[in-house]
Amino acid sequence: MEANFRVNTTPFIAYVAQNGTKNGRVIISTENPNIAHLSIPESFGADLTTVRFKEFDSDLLLVKTIYKDPIFRKYYLYVLD
Repeated sequence: MEANFRVNTTPFIAYVAQNGTKNGRVIISTENPNIAHLSIPESFGADLTTVRFKEFDSDLLLVKTIYKDPIFRKYYLYVLD
């Protein structure tokens, strides 16, 4: 998913680099090498979307994690700065 995560820069892609199907940890990466990988423990998959609030100048990354029981989900909101 491509979004404008940083103000006054070219939009870049965020993606799920590793699903946690084997080790229970999801890794989220970006094509921007200056942003550290995000590691979410105890999760077996994730869906990525972006959100925009008028209080922020850039897009925010919303991560919906999938747990062992697919009924339960946890949401994380990241500012990639």
